Amino acid sequence: MGEYLGIIILIIFVVVIVFILGMFVGRKNSGKLHSNMMGKLMDRQQKMLEKNSDKLEGLMSSAIKARKKMLDEHADDLAYMSQKEAEIKRGGVRTTAKAIKKGFSDSDTTFCKHCGASIDSDSKFCKKCGKEQ
Repeated sequence: MGEYLGIIILIIFVVVIVFILGMFVGRKNSGKLHSNMMGKLMDRQQKMLEKNSDKLEGLMSSAIKARKKMLDEHADDLAYMSQKEAEIKRGGVRTTAKAIKKGFSDSDTTFCKHCGASIDSDSKFCKKCGKEQ
């Protein structure tokens, strides 16, 4: 039994050494292997793009035509939406400008954050729109 144990330990030792050497050799070549694989993958993608360039151009053309059609069909709605957004932003800028101007004049009044009306700084509700501050 004792001589078998020595042989088993020797075999395990050899396997571990071979495994460790394999790790070092594998690491040296893994960069080259990875680089070769990436190069082949890029070559395949390039060939695929070249082979299907007509299809891709057709898809792009279709997408552009569809977008143009959508914009033409909804031009009035889009213009209205843009105008409304500009009005909302303009109102916010005015309210902010008023608040800044009023803030420089150490007054006990402030502006409603909802409608922009002048209110007392200690008010919990706006006198004009009734919303809570």
